[in-house]
Amino acid sequence: MGPAVKVIVKEEGDAVLPCLISTKENIIRGIFDWKKDGQKKKEVFLYAAGIHYNNGRQGQDEQFKGRVSHFQDQLMNGNASIKINNTKVTDSGIYSCIFPRPQLRRTFYIELVVERLLKDRSGEIPGASKPVIITILDQAKDWSLLQCEVRGASPEPKVEWKNSSGNILPAEERQVSERGGRYDVTIKTSVTKTGRYRCEVTQEEISHQTFAETVVFINEKLCEDQTTRVAVGWLGGFILGAAVFAAVLVGLKATKCITLSCNRGPGVKVVVKEDSDAVLPCLISTKENIIRELFDWKKDGQKEVFLYDAGIHYNNGRKGQDEQFKGRVSHFQDQLEYGNASIKIQNVKVTDSGIYSCIFPRPQLRRTFYIELVVERLLKDRSGEIPGASKPFITTILDATKGRLLLQCEVRGASPEPKVEWKNSSGNILPAEEPQVSESGGHYDVTIKTSVTKTGRYRCEVTQEEISHQTFAETVVIISEKLCEDQTTRVAVGWLGGFILGAVVFAAVLVGLKATKRITLSCNRATEPTATSTDITNDILLPVGGDHQHQNS
Repeated sequence: MGPAVKVIVKEEGDAVLPCLISTKENIIRGIFDWKKDGQKKKEVFLYAAGIHYNNGRQGQDEQFKGRVSHFQDQLMNGNASIKINNTKVTDSGIYSCIFPRPQLRRTFYIELVVERLLKDRSGEIPGASKPVIITILDQAKDWSLLQCEVRGASPEPKVEWKNSSGNILPAEERQVSERGGRYDVTIKTSVTKTGRYRCEVTQEEISHQTFAETVVFINEKLCEDQTTRVAVGWLGGFILGAAVFAAVLVGLKATKCITLSCNRGPGVKVVVKEDSDAVLPCLISTKENIIRELFDWKKDGQKEVFLYDAGIHYNNGRKGQDEQFKGRVSHFQDQLEYGNASIKIQNVKVTDSGIYSCIFPRPQLRRTFYIELVVERLLKDRSGEIPGASKPFITTILDATKGRLLLQCEVRGASPEPKVEWKNSSGNILPAEEPQVSESGGHYDVTIKTSVTKTGRYRCEVTQEEISHQTFAETVVIISEKLCEDQTTRVAVGWLGGFILGAVVFAAVLVGLKATKRITLSCNRATEPTATSTDITNDILLPVGGDHQHQNS
């Protein structure tokens, strides 16, 4: 029989699958087993007298590890229900709750249906595209023209402009083009008010929805006079404040209440590549043991990078570290006794670049060291990370008439203009036709073709140096020997056909000539050697002038 219970939840929600054998049965010392049906049944949750997958038992399917729990306080009431956290669409299916022991032998079936959410699935599902917004401001009028572009979407997306309240804005007729099942869509709208505007892309068929936002400022001219007055006020206040502050500093310095000094720029610059590890050096003295001391690392004087205080730090319980650095910064414990307060930042990002300060705040060691970290961008795939960083698409076209394959690579909506090249498996650049390039609103579409005649792996490589983006698409080409065989066969058949046709025509001519007695044909038999002459005139007599004579030797 089919499942008696169907549980329907939204993706990423929690699902409770009910299983109640009897409110009078205490199953604390019992056994029950949850499985998910399929070609191979998956182990979901097994409970046996207090031992289960969450307290040491082995054998749970990887799909459910860390996500399934039971209701311990309900076991005494015969309740063997379970809860699956953070459900996925792949969790959908028929689940069985089995009581295998003879005295309680029962099996209950529950169907779980996990419904997809509309969410951003770009990078997860091919064809789930992100929008790119271009703002075009017409300064002659009090309005702004907003343009939104979606490239390479599949299936065809619904694209809409919305204001900050979520209301759909009137827009011009969409411009849609399709190639190979992928759609490029452009939609424009005009706005007359300052605010936040959103271009929303929806692909219901793959449960994909995402958006891009822009902030528009309209009619700055109206505020120009007011802004000028405010700016003058700020400038006057700044000058007056600076003069007073300078006078106070001079007075304090004269009375020796303060000492003025100049902090020079960082004495050390550390340059590393993106995604690698960086060691920022800070050595107060090889004679200073700082195990019981305090030192504090900050970025740009603000962000908490790493704080060490007599053995307590961000990696063993201390709170307050900036989110940017959590789990990525460590010190050198065995070097503290030598005054070494250096740190290591793992998997550095370009955003980690900046000025770092290593501060010893206590009076007996008060010092500050400055280190500049420069993280250089790598050429890598940044599609989905940077707008305009595009991916290539390859189309293979068979040109059977010439025994070759024509490879076409397309790049859509790239900004800035990309360099697109075909390469073979050895990395050598292949000769190609002149690229076809079109530009719209600073975004480029590029198509480049090359012909190949050998089986192998071929790569279309896209490079945008300005944004450190490089990616590629590959295809494997198999040049069938059949193509060459067919060509050879056609040539051979052509020669054979030509030979036969020529022979037939020649024979027909001979027969015609013989019928009109313009020639005489005879055959020399090897068994009757009556003639020893090899003169062809003994066998075939050709007409000379107007007389036909047969001569015998």
